Formats: sequence, structure tokens, C-alpha cells
Amino acid sequence: MRRAPGQAGGPLHAQTDGPRQPHNVDLWDFGPPLDWPEDPAALPYLDGQDNVIVPMSCPRRFRWWQKGQSIEKTLEELRDGQKKID
Repeated sequence: MRRAPGQAGGPLHAQTDGPRQPHNVDLWDFGPPLDWPEDPAALPYLDGQDNVIVPMSCPRRFRWWQKGQSIEKTLEELRDGQKKID
């Protein structure tokens, strides 16, 4: 697919000279999980609008994106009156 040069918003030309080949790509495979060193002082907290903020360098148990505990569990712990989670 390509646009005609200099034609922003112009017609989009699609190649139609044969059957489309399926792509063997897993759209949910983003590669290895992002990993940062743990910082024990970088704990989850609630911001002024009651959003859960989870720093990327927090302890691994809070890293939901690396199969740590869920955001719901972290939020529950924060709302149980703990200002800091240990």
C-alpha cells in the first residue's frame, strides 16, 4: 500500500495482483518483558485522583506486567490504609 507522492489524504493504492499471504506474527508477543532493577523505595502509591501509580523500578511483586500481583490487589492494599507497602 502506498500513497501517491505529495498527496496527503489522497487515494491509497493497494496491491491487488494476488492472494494475500497470512503473516505468522503473534500480535500479542511483544518480546521479553521489560526489566529494571528493583528499588525498594519505589513503591506503588495513589495519586491525587486516586489512580494507582506503579513505578517501573518497584519490587517485582508489584509488577503486574511481569506476572506480579494484580493492580486490584495493589489497590486493595493501598486502600486498606497502608500509606507505604512493604
